[in-house]
Amino acid sequence: MGGSLVAAFMVFHGFAHGTEMPAGAALVAYLAGFSVATLVITFAGRGLSTLLVKAGSRLSRGVGGVLMVAGVYLAAV
Repeated sequence: MGGSLVAAFMVFHGFAHGTEMPAGAALVAYLAGFSVATLVITFAGRGLSTLLVKAGSRLSRGVGGVLMVAGVYLAAV
């Protein structure tokens, strides 16, 4: 289920960036670069989550709190 949600997010996120593609850009190169960048971010997030689970709940909650505050700040700006 989680993988399906990530895949759906990647598709819609890619579509949003595809509409912002610069005029005259090579479509295949743009899509390849975007796909590689998305995969790197996704796997980095998975790796970080695995490390946080192993580190314990206190560290996980601290990181989660920092991310929550950053998200609220960015949503308000």
